[in-house]
Amino acid sequence: MLKFLSFFQDSMADDDTQRNMLNELGSIVRELNKEIESVKAEGVPKDIRRKLVEVQSRMKKLITDIRDKILQQTSLDSFN
Repeated sequence: MLKFLSFFQDSMADDDTQRNMLNELGSIVRELNKEIESVKAEGVPKDIRRKLVEVQSRMKKLITDIRDKILQQTSLDSFN
């Protein structure tokens, strides 16, 4: 996790660093989703299940925001 956070200290990261950060982010997300799905599969109450789904949704948004910051412009349509 420290490697991931150290990326934001260097705004001029090269392509390899960006790729490594995105790969690490993907690993973290997969692990978190696996744990959430495991908890949901154990049969939690409906209100907790909703909260877990909300966590997954917010995590997905966070990941999208991070990727947008790291990759910045990915197409002509995304140019501001």
